[in-house]
Amino acid sequence: MVQVEERRAISPAPTRASPIVWLLVGVTASILAVSAVPWERFCSPAMWGFPGFCFHAAAWSGSAALAGVLLDALCTAFVVLALARGWARNRRLPTGGFILFAACLALLAVKVSVVFVDAAQTTADQSGASPAFVGQWLGLALLLVGAMGLLLALAERASLSVTVFVLVTVVVIGALAVPYAWSGLAWWGGPLSPPRYLGGGNAEGIRTSPGRVSFFQSLLSLHNVSHVSPTLDGVKLIGSSPPFPVRGTYVIDGCISGEVTARNLSRCTVPLTGSVVSPSTSHWVVIEFVLPGRGLYRAGWTRVDYHVGPLHYELFRTDQMEACAPEPGAKHCPGDMSSQGP
Repeated sequence: MVQVEERRAISPAPTRASPIVWLLVGVTASILAVSAVPWERFCSPAMWGFPGFCFHAAAWSGSAALAGVLLDALCTAFVVLALARGWARNRRLPTGGFILFAACLALLAVKVSVVFVDAAQTTADQSGASPAFVGQWLGLALLLVGAMGLLLALAERASLSVTVFVLVTVVVIGALAVPYAWSGLAWWGGPLSPPRYLGGGNAEGIRTSPGRVSFFQSLLSLHNVSHVSPTLDGVKLIGSSPPFPVRGTYVIDGCISGEVTARNLSRCTVPLTGSVVSPSTSHWVVIEFVLPGRGLYRAGWTRVDYHVGPLHYELFRTDQMEACAPEPGAKHCPGDMSSQGP
């Protein structure tokens, strides 16, 4: 008689319970909280009667904005899964949890690195404080704590396969970050906003009369030193006082800056919306306006909207623009650039 002996299937050994899992959950939750804090800050001084402005960028904007968006998404997924699937309660982290946390740390490292590199280029070419702000330093601290926590968790798990998965995740994200940063897509403001020229800062004043078509055309230029070709969507004057009566926006094509008039507008320019700025080229922006009455009109700051494929960017410029329609017999408007120093 043949006897059959049943053998139970060998199940993998359960992962060890570890309090370090709570540390990893705490780090990811802290990253989500810190992401709302300003990571970058750029201020332009008040001068020529224009007010100063300060611009802030959270983790999901500014330098390496795409990395910041993905960072928040993956950190949210890690916290939700840790609570919903009992990773934190049971203090056991599965292989997928290790990979997810490693991806969060890798994206955080990309964000912190790009911000530091861009801030160094900005301060090297401009006076003033470094754009790296509070969130950046908190992010760096969380990166160090999270890295130590991950190393401790890997040591406790003592699994070669898990360690390999973690290393592959970090290497892949780091490799993808290189062309992302090199292309200019990671700059604060996108590929038309190299760190050394962040914010701009020139000025142009025009004397005109009410009802006359006038142009700003020697101030706002877009230099593409990146490796991609952005498409322009529009230009907006923000914080103008009184509201600036803009009639149209164009880029110069076929003439040089300063030559555009109402008569040759169609010959010397093309509409700004839809214009492509190829690598190693520059576009001078023409802003057409008509003042409704006498007085001094000023633009607070300028925002240029554009996109590269599905990625949309907002480039801010603090270039100062004013138009003066003086009273009859007067040569300037009270308080304009010609009547005061910086």
